[in-house]
Amino acid sequence: MNPQSPKPTSAAAHSSGLAWRAAAGCLAIGLIAAAVAVCRFSPAFVNWRGVYLADPPQEKSEFIRARSALVQLDDPWSPVTKDVNKVIQWRLLFPVVWHYLRLPPGLYLAMPQIGCLLACWLTAWLMHKSALTWQQTWLATTLFATCSWFFVSAGWLASFDSWLVLGLVAAAFVRSRWVLGLSCALTPWIDERFLLAMPVVMLVRAIALGHIENRRGREIVLDLAVAVAASLPYPTFRALVWLRGDADSTNYLRYHWQRAWDVPLGTYLAGLWSGYRAGWLLLGAAVWFTAQRLHYLYGAALGVLIVVSAVGGLFIAADMSRTLMILCPVILLGIVLWQRFQPASFRYALPGLLLANLLLPASHVMWFAAHPIHTLPTEIHYWRNPPSYLAAAELFAQGNDLANRGQFLAARERYDAALELDPGMATVFICRALVNVRLKDQDGVARDVAAALQLEPRNPAALYLRASLRASQGDTSPALIDDVQLALDRAPHHWTMRKEAEALLRYLKDRNAQK
Repeated sequence: MNPQSPKPTSAAAHSSGLAWRAAAGCLAIGLIAAAVAVCRFSPAFVNWRGVYLADPPQEKSEFIRARSALVQLDDPWSPVTKDVNKVIQWRLLFPVVWHYLRLPPGLYLAMPQIGCLLACWLTAWLMHKSALTWQQTWLATTLFATCSWFFVSAGWLASFDSWLVLGLVAAAFVRSRWVLGLSCALTPWIDERFLLAMPVVMLVRAIALGHIENRRGREIVLDLAVAVAASLPYPTFRALVWLRGDADSTNYLRYHWQRAWDVPLGTYLAGLWSGYRAGWLLLGAAVWFTAQRLHYLYGAALGVLIVVSAVGGLFIAADMSRTLMILCPVILLGIVLWQRFQPASFRYALPGLLLANLLLPASHVMWFAAHPIHTLPTEIHYWRNPPSYLAAAELFAQGNDLANRGQFLAARERYDAALELDPGMATVFICRALVNVRLKDQDGVARDVAAALQLEPRNPAALYLRASLRASQGDTSPALIDDVQLALDRAPHHWTMRKEAEALLRYLKDRNAQK
């Protein structure tokens, strides 16, 4: 053998190395695209503080679903009681996995953001494989990340829109039928809207993979067979549940349909626009190039599916912006076809569309509300200056007011909420301990006093309460005298507990003198 000849595996190794470098490059592009989108259209992360509030004065989209989702993790098969969240009743993939593997709830709440990164990574990979330059790949991925699906998953806890998009894009563009089958089998259990998008997905797949252009009818039939067979379990399961009496789903659909007629036409138009904004031009481009390069019938079919899906999306759910994501594969198809058939104009159109989407304002548009999406600096300001219902000091003040009026259970709920937001407030632990005294919850008193002393070991109120609790349990050891004396020495002259502490000190001294 010629020692100068390359090893037989060198070509394969070189190809593998290039693939890994391309994957790493696409991951970097996905991360940068996500960072740009978050800086311009930031999650309202101040509202994430509300997810653990026992009795929130207001309910926000950012955490309202997470409250029911965290309950669902404890028992995925129990009914979802909150009307607005009943839609997650059968979105069981992640809840079942988390429940039976006992995974941490914090990771569950992070899964939508993880899905954003994976969707951006897959988008970058597909654009790169479609012969876009690295610069164009970044532009296309960032443009895709400035659409409604990203805003929702990045900012709304337990809203898995990014995983729906991941399934849609994989099913539409990845050639492997194993990937197609897995996407169709698993994604409906994350979000059933995947099934509503299937007609669009399969037509986009036939166009993007060249099956129509190259007249590969057998490939189209095989893809359809795999998609139908893999998707079938979910609708079959839902049909069986409905036949056995799924009253919640029936009532939800009836109420939902009645409310849809009360939505003004202008709101529907705003919801339509908010889904993609400047990106709608790419849907038009997908229809145009399909009609021009394949056949006008295919362009017409794609156009009809877009219109039907878009209009249907306005009625399917009250949060219209996000429901329009069922058309997201068409966005990428428009990019691919435009680059392939008119590269000269595409060179300028792609950065122009991205710039437009970055400059145009975005909102979460729902039937009866619209929430503007702010920049990252604005949301940082809100984090530092939270609204009253998410400010620990405000909740503490509300708890004190309720306690003064004798509403001790309600006061404890406010203290609970304040401590969820800021667990470093020793004074709140002490006030909650006093409420627990009134509620005759000695275990609660002990826990709160211990927590307060851990934060402030020489806090007078905590020292007195610990001594008082132990004395009520029959403990009169000299150590309690030291606690009460230290509390009196450190407390201000006008301390409201001074008389009670002095009385306890005399009692403890008398008991020790009798021994």
